[in-house]
Amino acid sequence: MEPTRVGVLVDRTDPAALAAGLQVVLADEADRRRVVAAGPAAVRAAFSVARVGEQVGALYGEAVGAGL
Repeated sequence: MEPTRVGVLVDRTDPAALAAGLQVVLADEADRRRVVAAGPAAVRAAFSVARVGEQVGALYGEAVGAGL
């Protein structure tokens, strides 16, 4: 289990890790409130049109550079 800015990362294939992650999230109300407040901005930053465009452009650049 790995704490992050806006949640807890766990191995999605491990039921025990999922349960432990839920326990961490449910145990700390102040942290939950912080995550709820920070979450939308984190999603907008990670998935903005500009950010996704940069990622797609980089992917195309790699494909062209590799001769695909």
